[in-house]
Amino acid sequence: MASPPRGRWRGWALAASLAWLLPLLASLLVARENAFRRRLKPFFAPLPSPALSDERCGGEALSVGLISDLHYAERANRWWWENPGGWGMRRFYRNSLRVLEDAAEAWRAANVTDVFVLGDSVDASSGKGAEGSSREAFARVLARLEGFRVHFVLGNHDLEALTPRAHLLRLAGIQSETGLADNDPGGEAAYYAVRMEGIKWIVLDSYHVSTYWPRTHANYAEARAMLSRHREHFSRPERDPNLKGSGQLRGPARRFVSLGGALGAPQRRWLARELRDSGGRGEAVAVVTHVPISPGVVSKECGAMCLLWDYEEVLDILNTHSTTVLAVFTGHDHPGGYFYDDDDDDDDDD
Repeated sequence: MASPPRGRWRGWALAASLAWLLPLLASLLVARENAFRRRLKPFFAPLPSPALSDERCGGEALSVGLISDLHYAERANRWWWENPGGWGMRRFYRNSLRVLEDAAEAWRAANVTDVFVLGDSVDASSGKGAEGSSREAFARVLARLEGFRVHFVLGNHDLEALTPRAHLLRLAGIQSETGLADNDPGGEAAYYAVRMEGIKWIVLDSYHVSTYWPRTHANYAEARAMLSRHREHFSRPERDPNLKGSGQLRGPARRFVSLGGALGAPQRRWLARELRDSGGRGEAVAVVTHVPISPGVVSKECGAMCLLWDYEEVLDILNTHSTTVLAVFTGHDHPGGYFYDDDDDDDDDD
């Protein structure tokens, strides 16, 4: 399965993790524990031109807060995962709140009014061997964001810790978003659009098709079918108990793990309509979601396992509207990556 050609991407950036853009977050999730014996100061790396500023928004720069993968829980630090090659990841659960406080302080100093939280605000272990409930952990995260308009993206840890899904949508305020695209019968869609100062922000749900639904839900059945096509033992979980790992999968097929998900056809159609509408208006668009959507930006450590299941179809849509889409920001892949395409070819933008 080939990666999309660079030449089709014109002037828009894909950031596979805010951890890369915010080295503070990268330190939180990767550095050794002694690096956190002092308070960390937020650092925000500027995007290369064009950043989120162009003539479509009056030439003025738009400042927003972006943060991802806090994984907060009231529990002791621990190694989360370590492979035979020696690469591991140390989780500093309680310190996440301190990092968030520092980020909020920097945002307030910059007069930021809107913050996008790109998923995994709380760790799946919150409420499981941790002090207090997952709901209490989420409330502590919200308290640190008081005074901002906060726009949440669903992450896999959020969906695992705060069930059922409708409960999470209420806690995160997603059901009250005015641009919510309510396209499913149960009213549990979590993709929506927000306009601010000449830019439309499209929030995508990386888990609209996933195993994070009840087993009786049609979206769960669709996810099971997608996984079964690539994991021959999926119908017999006793032979493949760890669906969170890629097992014997190779190449781009490694993305078919239960930690991932897909937008699904209805959400992709909605995305295409939103981009066509913005293109017709001459409106710039930034896209945010949890799971990365390009093989070119996932880290060496995470690789294809951190890709959206239907990333190829989503990239086709974004490429078609490459002069409308300014940037895509995602989380999930903690080491992170960054891709910027400044190709000025003359492909048509339909």
